[in-house]
Amino acid sequence: MLYQYESGFIDVVYESQFEKYQFGSRLCSVRASDVNALIAMKNSIRGEIDYRADDREFPFTGFAYADDLCRELKTKSLLEKIDLIEDFTNQPKAFFFLGFEYADPLTYDADSWQGNLLPNEVFDFQYGAPANFEYFRVWPLFNVPSELSNWRIK
Repeated sequence: MLYQYESGFIDVVYESQFEKYQFGSRLCSVRASDVNALIAMKNSIRGEIDYRADDREFPFTGFAYADDLCRELKTKSLLEKIDLIEDFTNQPKAFFFLGFEYADPLTYDADSWQGNLLPNEVFDFQYGAPANFEYFRVWPLFNVPSELSNWRIK
């Protein structure tokens, strides 16, 4: 779905490679003609921005969940109009994650967790972490963060 946003056009699509990362909402690829449009979407775009120099229309891609994009773009129509297209971004080498535990009903305190995971660790961490997550989402990274590469990849 094509939108004009701040400094350029954005096109919101789904890629099949991210279909399994639906944590309460679908992970969208947000293609942009200008990187500043993605940077301005700081309430929904997380992770790394993928750059493809050979793409003349939308060389930059950021990643956001559909419900976050609806709030950012102030529209619900987005949910019905996003196309599933062939994968065009690189395969992620890692993921940034953010999770919130269920809040204590007496104090409403909830701990948050964030960090980086390798692709094969996402679901094991979500269901095996020492926390019971009310909210858990991941965003693709195209470079392996140093804390992962130093001890998990040999």
